[in-house]
Amino acid sequence: LPLFAPAASVYASTELGDELRGLGSAFLSQRAARRFVGYLDGQIDRMLGHARGGKVPNRPELVERYGYDVKYASHALRLAYQGLEIAEHGRLTLPMPEAEREHVRRLKTGGVATMDDALDQIRAVRNRLVESLESGSAVLPAEPDTDRISVWSIEAHRRHWRDHHGF
Repeated sequence: LPLFAPAASVYASTELGDELRGLGSAFLSQRAARRFVGYLDGQIDRMLGHARGGKVPNRPELVERYGYDVKYASHALRLAYQGLEIAEHGRLTLPMPEAEREHVRRLKTGGVATMDDALDQIRAVRNRLVESLESGSAVLPAEPDTDRISVWSIEAHRRHWRDHHGF
């Protein structure tokens, strides 16, 4: 996420940090978009009370107030929208575009009446993301550009050691 934060939101950066942020697109790939699917599926599992290898945090106050854990639901929807943007446009807009952000906010504040309705909305975006990846319409390469990232990383280390340690 720091690679895609707007410059106005970056508190401090160095020359190397600016260069790394400039490489953001090299990190994006279909693999990254598939990770978003995995993360959002984990949020759905937790929302449904299923834990993978551990106890699900209990937020009974949310379940009592809204009928389901709106926090897990909103995280799942956010991940679905962000994964979809990566797959369809090869970028990650931060903060999220207003329409998607408002949809996530509405879900998080109980604006979606039932868990089934929330799941339907989350799964609709998830299905668009998966379809983009499976149909081949995703604009992303299959894998990140590790060659470009590695070349920059090695050179960045050399410059850092040369400039700060005299090597």
